[in-house]
Amino acid sequence: MTISGSVFSEYPGDKVYLKFTIYLAVIGTSQVFAETRSIAPDLPPLKILAPSRLALGVQSQATVVFKNPLSVKMENIVLTVEGDGLLTEDIENVVGTIDAGATFSDTFDIVGMELGKQELVAGLNSSQVELVAGVTEVVVDEGTEETDSPTLPEAVKVTSVERNISVNKRVHHTDAYDMEGLVLRRGQLFSLTLHLAKPISAANLVTTAMFTLLGSRNRSLRSFEVATVSKPSGTELTVELTTPSDAEIGRYKVLLKVGVGENVTVVSDGLTAVLLFNPWNSEDKCYYSETRELSEYVLNTRGKIWVGSADSNYGRPWQFAQFTPQALDVAMWMLERLPAQDRADPIKVSRHIAAMVNVQDDSGVLVGNWSGDYSGGESPLSWTGSAEILAQFAQRKKPVRYAQCWVFSGVQTSLLRCVGLPARSITNFNSAHDTEFNRAIDRYYTEEGESIDSGDSIWNFHVWNEAWMSRPDLPPGFGGWQVLDATPQEESPQGGGFRLGPCSLRAVKLGQRMNYDVEFVISEVNADIRTYIVKENGEKVLSRVNTSHVGKNISTKAVGSSAVNIVTNEYKFREGSASERAALLASEVQSEVEVEISVDKEVLVGHNFTVVVKVTNKTRKSHDYRVRIRGRAMLYTGITGQVVKSSSANITVRGSQSGEVSLTVNAADYLKLLEGGNFIHFVAMVNADNDVSAVETHNLRLKTPDISISLPPEGLKLYQPASLEVSFRNPLSKTLYNGRFELRGETYVQPATVTLPLVPSSKHTT
Repeated sequence: MTISGSVFSEYPGDKVYLKFTIYLAVIGTSQVFAETRSIAPDLPPLKILAPSRLALGVQSQATVVFKNPLSVKMENIVLTVEGDGLLTEDIENVVGTIDAGATFSDTFDIVGMELGKQELVAGLNSSQVELVAGVTEVVVDEGTEETDSPTLPEAVKVTSVERNISVNKRVHHTDAYDMEGLVLRRGQLFSLTLHLAKPISAANLVTTAMFTLLGSRNRSLRSFEVATVSKPSGTELTVELTTPSDAEIGRYKVLLKVGVGENVTVVSDGLTAVLLFNPWNSEDKCYYSETRELSEYVLNTRGKIWVGSADSNYGRPWQFAQFTPQALDVAMWMLERLPAQDRADPIKVSRHIAAMVNVQDDSGVLVGNWSGDYSGGESPLSWTGSAEILAQFAQRKKPVRYAQCWVFSGVQTSLLRCVGLPARSITNFNSAHDTEFNRAIDRYYTEEGESIDSGDSIWNFHVWNEAWMSRPDLPPGFGGWQVLDATPQEESPQGGGFRLGPCSLRAVKLGQRMNYDVEFVISEVNADIRTYIVKENGEKVLSRVNTSHVGKNISTKAVGSSAVNIVTNEYKFREGSASERAALLASEVQSEVEVEISVDKEVLVGHNFTVVVKVTNKTRKSHDYRVRIRGRAMLYTGITGQVVKSSSANITVRGSQSGEVSLTVNAADYLKLLEGGNFIHFVAMVNADNDVSAVETHNLRLKTPDISISLPPEGLKLYQPASLEVSFRNPLSKTLYNGRFELRGETYVQPATVTLPLVPSSKHTT
C-alpha cells in the first residue's frame, strides 16, 4: 500500500487543501484500486483589534495581527482592508515578508463616518498562502450618553440640514457645475442651515465642522476642523464656515458638531463637498488679481486652439466642458491617485494632471497617435471638445483613442479649470523638439538635398498649456504663468514620466535653468537651427545658423473675444536683440550664398501653385549654381513622407546679384499624398562651382475651404429645436462624394451627422 500527499489550492484565491491518494494493488493481478481524499487544514486567524463602539466623527485606530504558521518565510505579502463608513478609502499595503513563526501587525486610522453597525474586513495574500481573512464589527453612534445630572443641558436635535446650494455656488463661482452637491472653493465662506426639533438659545451654543478627505491613499486620514459662526433663529440654525486657504482639494465628508455646553450632537446627514482651488482668494497659491480675466481662464467653457503654420493659421473651436459631471469625476479620479498631502499644492496637482492626461505612465485619459492609422478609435481631427472624451473615460476608466497635441491641450485646459486653476491653451508655431537639451536643432543634408535624421525636429505647430500659480519653490519673481504639457514627447529629467512643467514662463524668457523642464521649453520657443551639409567622405560642414525661425506667433485666445492674442514677447525677447542672444548664447555663420524659398501666402487645397527659390550671390564674382528643389508631404510634427514633386536647374548669378528658379506644383501632384494637416515640406539645395553649398527649407500649409454656419433669422430659443444652415464650396476640380457634416456642441447640443449629396467642382453644398 502506498500513501502520497500534496498541498494544492483547488481554486485561485481559495484556502489551502491537503490531498491524499491511497493506492491498493492486488498481487498477481493487474487490478489497482485508488481513492483520493482532501482535507482543509485550518489556518491561524487574521485578527482585527478595534474599538467595539465609536462616536460619529471621532477618529481612532485599528490593528491587524497575524502569525505565520509555516516553518518557512512567507513572501510577497499584500494586506488589504475594507470598511465602508470607517475608512475613506480601502487600504492596500505591501507588507513584504514574515519570518517563520513570526507575528505581523499593522495599525491604521479609522473614523466613524456613518451611523450604525459597520464592518472592517481584512485579507492577507502571499506566495504560499492565499486569502487569509478576518472581520470585526464597530458600532458608530451619536456619541452622547444619558445622564441623571439635572445641570446638563438638553442635546440639540437636528431634523435636517439645508445645503443652500444656489447661494453657495453663486458666491463660490461654481454655479456652472452640473451637480446637486456642494462645490466650494477653499478659503471662501459658505453657509448651511440646520433645521431643529425645537428652538434653541444662542447662549453657550458651540458649532464646529470636521472635513475628512475622501479617497486618501495615505495611511493616516487627512482631516481638518473649522470653527463656525452660528446664527439661531427659532427652529433654524445658520452656520457659516470658511475652509483653510491651503486645504487639500478633493472630495470631503463633512460632519457638524452642534451643542450647548458639554452636550454635543454630531450631525452627518450625508454631507459631502468638493473643495477646489480659489483664484479669487488672495491667500490661495493660485490667486489671480485680474478678476475680469478669471471669467476667461476659469469660467469660460468655449475657446479656440490655434493650428496651422506660422504664416497660415486659424483658431480651431474647442468646447472645454469643464463643469460637466464627467469632467469633475475624472478630475477627482486623478486627484485620488495623488498623495493626499500633495493635493494642497497647485505645483504638484498641475504636474500630476499633465502626467495623467496621457496614457504613457499611468493609464491616463488619452492615447497619442501620429501614424495616420486611427483604426480602433477616432481621428484626432474629429474631436471638437473635451466633453465626449471625458464622458468616455469617466464611464470606463480606459484610455480614449486618439489624440495629438491640440487634443491633449484641450483636455488639460478642461481639467485644470475644473479644479480651479486659471489655465489657457498655447500654440507655438515652428516649435522645436530638442532631444539633446542643448538649445539647438541640428539638421543634416546630403549634397543631393536628402535629409538625414538627427533625432531633433521642428513641428509646424505645437500646443501646450499655461496655468497661473505662485512658485514659492523658486526665487521671487518666477510665479505667474507656468507652462504645462501633457503631450508625451520626452521624459521629464525632474522625476521622470511623460509630462512637462509647471515651468516658469519668466525663467524661459531669461534662459535660466529651473524646475520643471525649463530647458526643454527654451529650445521649443528659441532654439537656433544649425544646418550641416554632409559630404561623401562624412565631413560635416556647417552651412547656416538660423536664429529666428523657431518660436513664431505664440498664440492663445484673447480675453473676452474669439480673436488671437500673440504672447511671443512673454516667452522671449525680440529676435536678434542683445537680451535674446544673451538668453540663448548662439552665434551666426557667414555664408557666400543665401537661399530663400517663397510660395503664394495662401494656397487653397485643390489649386496649383508655384515655389520660387531665390539664390543671392554674396561674393563679388559671378558663380554658376545648381539648384535642386524637392517637396514632400509632411505631418505637422515635421515627419516627412512621399515626394510630391522635385526638379533641378542650373543658373548663373553675377556678384552681389540674385537669381531665381521656380517649380510649379499641380493639385494632381499632391492630393493623394497629403498627410493630416495638409503640409508640404520643401528643401532647396544649392551647390556652387566653388564647392560652396547652402540649403534652405520651407513648410507650406494648404488651406482648406471655410465652412459657414447661419442661424435662423429669429435666433435661438431656450430648449426649443432650431435649424442651422451649414455650407461650404468644393475647391477641387472633381466631384466630392461620401461627404458628411458633423455638428458638435456642448452637452445641451445633440451631436449630429448629415450625409452630403455629390458635390460638383467649385459648387456650394448646404
